[in-house]
Amino acid sequence: MRTILFANGPIQNIESTWQRVQPSECIIAADGGWQHCQLLNLKPDLLMGDFDSITPAELQSIQAQGIRTIRYPDRKDETDLELALHFAVQNGGTQIIILGGLGARWDQTLANILLLTQAKFRDLPISLVDGNQEMFILNSASRSNIPIDGYPGDTVSLIPLLGDVQGISTYGLDYPLENETLPIGSTRGISNVILQSPAAVTIQNGILMIVVIHKPLSLNLGDKNEKN
Repeated sequence: MRTILFANGPIQNIESTWQRVQPSECIIAADGGWQHCQLLNLKPDLLMGDFDSITPAELQSIQAQGIRTIRYPDRKDETDLELALHFAVQNGGTQIIILGGLGARWDQTLANILLLTQAKFRDLPISLVDGNQEMFILNSASRSNIPIDGYPGDTVSLIPLLGDVQGISTYGLDYPLENETLPIGSTRGISNVILQSPAAVTIQNGILMIVVIHKPLSLNLGDKNEKN
């Protein structure tokens, strides 16, 4: 089941975001992510968090609409997004897209990126999306290769996380890597370009963040029916 998680960070391109969401999918709003659902005229299946970004009047209105809510205490060990991600995985999420998880605060942005390196999440295709940009993790402990969903001309950056990444080979990219190592902190993998689709990356050891920047598309924000 594909699941969309709305976090409380800014969303850069509302048209691009709208194109990624289908009302029939499972939609979870993490606290202030509810505001994005309102803007997109989407009714989430679940609102969860400590609700510090939602007024009591808003919460009453949300519950009056029949939207399920799960409230956590203000003092907790996880962010609202981490709790939502745990819930999605435990309830059958097989592909998860996180929207609004980047950009507002550097500390939360970095924490949200590193969430994807946790062992409990590494077996699932989870991506952080911001407008025409998306990032996901390739972890050799769970899989060694991943296709890159993009088109010729899209930008692809490969960034080592938590240490060196060894045995990297790329397919369909302008600047090829063949069984090579990217050291942690290296910028060598930045700003590659897709030449042909499908492109792909394989690794032998390490954790690699892959960032895809899609060329802008002309989109029309039309009517989209709410989920009943």
